[in-house]
Amino acid sequence: ISIILDETSDIGRLEQVSFCLRYLNDGTTKESFIGFHTTSSTDGESLYKLVKSVFQETDLTLKDMVRECFDGAANMNGVHSGLATRMKETSPLAVYVHCYGHLLNLALQDTMTHVEVLRNALGTVQSPYNFIEASPKRHTMFMNIKLDDGSSPMTTLKSQSKTRWSCHWEAVKAVEKLPRIISTLLLLLNER
Repeated sequence: ISIILDETSDIGRLEQVSFCLRYLNDGTTKESFIGFHTTSSTDGESLYKLVKSVFQETDLTLKDMVRECFDGAANMNGVHSGLATRMKETSPLAVYVHCYGHLLNLALQDTMTHVEVLRNALGTVQSPYNFIEASPKRHTMFMNIKLDDGSSPMTTLKSQSKTRWSCHWEAVKAVEKLPRIISTLLLLLNER
């Protein structure tokens, strides 16, 4: 059995851990999403207790675990009190693997911040969000703009995440509504 964990906060600002299992079934590798589990803390000890709890709920044994896959944060991979270190005590055969998806995300983030053309383009995409969404008044103006082209209303502009490269694409797609952004800026200019 292998575990795949990642922590995130939900829209209600509650800390959650996504929990997946990877295992062999009749010679075929399977992956199952077990669920999101709310936690009050994401330190290594709390995560270890959470993993133990999930294993007990699913009638699995920790000593059968052979691989752990998560990001390289200290709470996950820390030498002294990270989850991987704690897991070694009950799962001595378990090997920690830094999540390749997370490594790809880090590489893309690094590329986007060090390649000047990308950094400037993404900065330009972020500017309308920073300006319009920073003010309830400007946000309301933006949302109330009716366009003659019959385009559907957009709920909001999107911000770029500092840690998730895929959020950059969502922000770029949101700026496709350029006529709405321009109309909002013109209204603001005329309000002075």
